[in-house]
Amino acid sequence: MAASSRSGSRQQFHFRVHGTRVSGISILVASRGPLGDVNSNSLSVNYTMYTLDNGDKFYSHSSTMGQADAAGKRTTAGVGQILGGTGKFAAMKGLVRSTGVSDGKANFNETQTEIEYWFAK
Repeated sequence: MAASSRSGSRQQFHFRVHGTRVSGISILVASRGPLGDVNSNSLSVNYTMYTLDNGDKFYSHSSTMGQADAAGKRTTAGVGQILGGTGKFAAMKGLVRSTGVSDGKANFNETQTEIEYWFAK
C-alpha cells in the first residue's frame, strides 16, 4: 500500500500483488483496481517487474479492461509501455499487449502477452 497527500487530505492506493515464472523470467505484477467495477466489467492499472535469471530487470505500466458475460466468463485486453530497466535493459523501451480469458467457477485463467521492445540511444 502506498499513500499520497493532496490538499491536506490523505488518499490511500491499494495494490494486489501476484507473481509467476515463465521461461526463465520471473514476473511480479502489482495491480490497482478494479476501477469502477460493474458486474466484473472494470479497468485496472498494472505495474509489472520482469526479472531475468541473470538479475536484470525491466518494468512496464499498463491498463487492462475486463469484461464478463452473463455466465461469469471474463475476457481481458491490456496495453502498456515499457519504462526501462536495469543492467543491459536500462535503455529499454517498448510496448506490452495482453489478452486473457478466465472462468472463476471452473478455476481457469489464461493470459497471453506480447512484448515489443527496442533500445533508446
